[in-house]
Amino acid sequence: MLEYLRQASDKPLAKILVVILIFSFVGWGVASWILGGNQMDDSILRVGGAPLKIQSFDAERGRIINAMSRDEQKKIYSDKAAQKVFSEQILSRMTTELMLQQRAIDLDFTVSDSYVAMILRMEPVFQTNGKFDLGRYNAILSQSQITEEQLSNSIRNEILRRMVLSGVNTGVKAPKFMTDVMYQSRYIKREIEFATVKFSDFKISENPTEQQLRETYAKNPKIIPESRKVSYVLIPAKMSQPDSYDAGYKTAQKLEDDLIGGESMAKAAAKVKAKFVSLPEISMGQKSLDPIIVDINIFAMEQGIESEIIETKSGFVIVRVDNITAQHNAPFESVKKDLVSKWRIEQQEKMAYKKANELLIKLKDEKKLIGGKTAVIGRANGAPVEVLNFAFANNIGTKTIVPATNAFYVLNIKKEIPADINKEKQTAIAKESDILINRAIVDDYMSFLQRKYKVKINERVYKRLIN
Repeated sequence: MLEYLRQASDKPLAKILVVILIFSFVGWGVASWILGGNQMDDSILRVGGAPLKIQSFDAERGRIINAMSRDEQKKIYSDKAAQKVFSEQILSRMTTELMLQQRAIDLDFTVSDSYVAMILRMEPVFQTNGKFDLGRYNAILSQSQITEEQLSNSIRNEILRRMVLSGVNTGVKAPKFMTDVMYQSRYIKREIEFATVKFSDFKISENPTEQQLRETYAKNPKIIPESRKVSYVLIPAKMSQPDSYDAGYKTAQKLEDDLIGGESMAKAAAKVKAKFVSLPEISMGQKSLDPIIVDINIFAMEQGIESEIIETKSGFVIVRVDNITAQHNAPFESVKKDLVSKWRIEQQEKMAYKKANELLIKLKDEKKLIGGKTAVIGRANGAPVEVLNFAFANNIGTKTIVPATNAFYVLNIKKEIPADINKEKQTAIAKESDILINRAIVDDYMSFLQRKYKVKINERVYKRLIN
């Protein structure tokens, strides 16, 4: 193909834009380090017999990591769960791509060397003053540590995948009856009648007994979330300045050595003249107000174990979880006052339900809802949300009690009112229907590919890379 590029000069070029990932191998070393330097020549999985090699996965993972910001990289390095999700997403995409390539082979699709060369000549990154520059092309390939064959195969596979999908993404129009049904479903209205029975309408004068409070406590325990007592040592450094960065890191290493040697955080900090900070307890789900550790996942750490050296904007940090208080129920005596209020609300709720039930019985027997009001509602307006949900989830003629946070609603669903014709809304629904039906076609085709090209996972390699 290189010879073709040297010789071809005035051949017509199609206007094609293909995203060329020329830096695929820049992050290889980073990914290998994350994966423990694994040099196995095994496949992670096979798609219809075609292997997805560990080297390909390693290269793609490294390329994506290399394109991340420093903060994004730190999140991947420091959080095992994030690493797993990140790797699984890459593996899923590469598996789909390999599946499409296998389909292209079965359909006898081909992409000639001359066509790939034409695309390369059209790519602006390889041009100087609007013309293909062979020297620039060779230099970029050398810098990217990617061979001409690897780049060509990447482009060829991308084209083959697009060729397969082009037969599915045909822009099918949704049938009119589908559009009409969706339009009516979304914009249809209903006429309802409902009465509101508020808990607050019922006054409770008596006080609960000790036994009643304990019963309320058993039904409504107050959960105290897990909390952690944390301390840390900060070695200030100007992270964007190499000399300051290196000096700070050396100090942090000395601090780490002292801690491994058995020194306490406070004494080790004093020896290197660093800042020692002991923080108040931090509860699960609560963010620390201390900016130094706000982005550190202290709930993934073990008690009594110091962290590795962590880079922050302000310098290097070593964090220690000094104590963990497990999740537990608040003692009865500490929440007794709150329980009195909860007990009264429970009594109000019971009385409100009794009243709502009386109204419902009268409605069913006498076809009359005392204190009710009539409303024409849409799916998102015209009545409280709880009433809307019930009104559209049940049949015309339904009479029922709808529970809510602070009230009960007695509901009578009277009739349905067809949606008014609105051309603008109909056009929007038609476009949405087209998208949905084309998405369904693609999903169905992908399901076919999954059945046709079975995925067989190499558990040994998979667990090494993903878990």
